[in-house]
Amino acid sequence: TRPASEAEVGMGGQDSETLPFTLADMRAAANQMCKDHYPLGAVEVFAQGGEYHIVCASGVAKPAAFWTGNFTARYRVFQSQAGVVIDGKMGGVSHFYEKGNVSAELDQPIASEIDLEGSTADKVFERINLMEVDYFSRVEECLETLQQGPYKKVRRYLPVSGHKLEWNQYSLGGMRINE
Repeated sequence: TRPASEAEVGMGGQDSETLPFTLADMRAAANQMCKDHYPLGAVEVFAQGGEYHIVCASGVAKPAAFWTGNFTARYRVFQSQAGVVIDGKMGGVSHFYEKGNVSAELDQPIASEIDLEGSTADKVFERINLMEVDYFSRVEECLETLQQGPYKKVRRYLPVSGHKLEWNQYSLGGMRINE
């Protein structure tokens, strides 16, 4: 699928009239961040009403480990009286499907501010990166807690033989179960 055009999402491609960096600067910094941190992801920056809107998405699938996960983030960058405000929401879904289905969805609202003087698109994305690193470290702590507690208890109710069931060995009334 192709990304929606700016006209389709209703956001213009004009530079912010209030922020000291251009849409092109924001897109270049966003693309660099995506390349560095989300090689399988996509990012786009839109301008509307003196603000920049950033959308980032990435996913990973590891079938051998019975796991999939995705990350999405939406940020808004605008000028306040004191500086440049970055707010929005980031979140992810992690799905484990070995011997059952367990998924976790974690969303986090975020807000931060950087000094207006000397602010650049690169500094905006440096701050976004710091917020994402903090988010991911908290997600890892949360998943570790879940793995040692609730996930471990759920797995106790699932088959614990450690052997795959060979369906070809069993029959009901002369019919093979897998037929």
